[in-house]
Amino acid sequence: MLSVTLILPSAQQLSNHLDKKGRHMIAYPCKMCGGKSHWPMSDSSCSNLSIYQVSCLIKQIKAGSSSKLASGVSGTGNIDCQEVPKLCAIWCAKAARPFAALADASHQNILLPTVVKNLPSVKVLSQSVHMLYTAVQDTLKKTLLKHNGAMYIGADTWQSPYNGSDILGVVIYCLVELAGGKFKLKAMPLDFVQLAKSHTGEYLAVTIQVFVKKLQFQNKLCQICGIVTDNASNNLAMVLVMKKFKGDKQWTCCYAHILNLIAQLILRLFGAVNKLSTSKASGEDGKSSSDNSEGEDGEEQIS
Repeated sequence: MLSVTLILPSAQQLSNHLDKKGRHMIAYPCKMCGGKSHWPMSDSSCSNLSIYQVSCLIKQIKAGSSSKLASGVSGTGNIDCQEVPKLCAIWCAKAARPFAALADASHQNILLPTVVKNLPSVKVLSQSVHMLYTAVQDTLKKTLLKHNGAMYIGADTWQSPYNGSDILGVVIYCLVELAGGKFKLKAMPLDFVQLAKSHTGEYLAVTIQVFVKKLQFQNKLCQICGIVTDNASNNLAMVLVMKKFKGDKQWTCCYAHILNLIAQLILRLFGAVNKLSTSKASGEDGKSSSDNSEGEDGEEQIS
């Protein structure tokens, strides 16, 4: 039975491994795994080889069971546990997925055990994504410096639901020529920064100008034809402050944002009727009044 699993004694090899007395050992090549079992020359018993045979069989059974679990699944391959944090960071950054998605229990049920065991924390993910952004930013800078067509700056402020911080994101819009003379509108993120003050028009203008200087776009200012934002009044003030732009003629309002505000105002009318019929406390009256003020802001932006 042993000769079936291991190479015959005639195939024994002199090993480079040394025993305790400094003498060379004998290597027995294994037919199943391709590895070698090293034993001293003085040991003529087959018990050690039998132990190696049993351990090799156990490894083969485990490998076979794991391959059966992955049968029908293409593209998984073997995942190194050290590669899991990097793969998770790429997964989040590539499609702008939230970090909390990886911590969701239902999501972890469909992940490989190696991935679940080595999932990085939210803090590690944030640091990894920041490193990816830093590496990609140099490539974006070179691409934009070579671009000869018109470019538009896009800016928007987002408030984090976790800590209430205001984040300003700035992107560049430009037309990229593809094969066959076709063009594609491409958006390239420049930077994201946490706002330290109330986002007035003057403060936003200064912050965006810092972005432009950081990426060394001073020689490309003539190619920046306008800025795209939502309809808030502070954005109009921001455009007026910037010397490059000449007022609202070069200020493009986001059409999708306008449609979103229109939809919110229409739905709020139905919500107001529901509140009037169900509100029984003064706290509900205060809440409806705050909703009305938000509606007025939306109406101002639409007009």
